[in-house]
Amino acid sequence: METLREALRWVHMVGGIAALILFWIPALTTKGGPVHRQAGRAYLWAMWTVVATGIPLAGLFFQRGQWFFAAFLGYLAVITGAALWSGIEVFKHKRSAAGFRTPQHAALGWLNAAAAVAILAMGWFGPVPDEVRLLFIAFSAIGFSGAWSTWRFFRSPPTDPRYWWYFHLGNLIGTGIAAHTAFAAFGARHLFPELDLGSWGLVPWLAPTVIGLAATAWANAHYQRRFGAAR
Repeated sequence: METLREALRWVHMVGGIAALILFWIPALTTKGGPVHRQAGRAYLWAMWTVVATGIPLAGLFFQRGQWFFAAFLGYLAVITGAALWSGIEVFKHKRSAAGFRTPQHAALGWLNAAAAVAILAMGWFGPVPDEVRLLFIAFSAIGFSGAWSTWRFFRSPPTDPRYWWYFHLGNLIGTGIAAHTAFAAFGARHLFPELDLGSWGLVPWLAPTVIGLAATAWANAHYQRRFGAAR
């Protein structure tokens, strides 16, 4: 069992490091260009590796009694996998947002909601330190936000013909937030064990989300102006 855990951990770490590097290539290159597409495919493979190894790793952490790591790792794997699938699957429904109201899309919305309820309950009722409680409660908002967005999408599909562009952009930035959060919270502490943030210990956990949401808002506004000017 220990050998399996170590193998999964190393594959998970390699995939995560590759994803951290590859994320910035499609993010900073011409959208839709050959470099963007090729690097994007490589990024997807790296992130799916992270998700696929993250779920069994969470189970192994739970077996060892490290339920805090198990819960957070499992939660990140669920919301990241949902965003990855949605952000790519949307390309099949460019012509009509209504066509993207598929059973799989709906199921991922419910999965986000269930994961958010679970992590919120652990933070609210679990015997955890205050900083962990705050962390779980704060991160549950991401899952609830994904579930709410899916519900709103099904109730009233967007009419903007470029809806898929913003959908893809937001979801893939979301996966980047997860990758950078995992690195800042877990990887950085292993690489720099002498780093002690004291009362600022939650900053590495929350900073990628704050920066990523601001980047998403800026990118959406930028492309809305750009597409509006083109029309």
